[in-house]
Amino acid sequence: MQQCLYDDSDKANKLLAWLDRRDLERSWVLEIDDKEGRFQRDGPTIASAFADYYENLYQPATSTGDADYMEPLQVIHLSKLEEESGVALEEDLTVEEIMQAMRGRN
Repeated sequence: MQQCLYDDSDKANKLLAWLDRRDLERSWVLEIDDKEGRFQRDGPTIASAFADYYENLYQPATSTGDADYMEPLQVIHLSKLEEESGVALEEDLTVEEIMQAMRGRN
């Protein structure tokens, strides 16, 4: 069917079809290095190599547990928060406090 349409078309359409096919062939990955450094030409092997690459790319290299975040905080010696400061932090912000913060005043 496609060959029939190709044969009946004019030169411009044939040229566009040829260019499209040529560009499509350029975007194919025909071979890839595996983890051992060998060239692989098998389609499923190439697909698996891409899947493994992107899976490893988006996984964190180290664990991001609570211990990772707490370690730097243990080095810094912070004083305990006073009772009245803790109560003040729990209160809602007033419009005046917001305006002062926007102006850069405390």
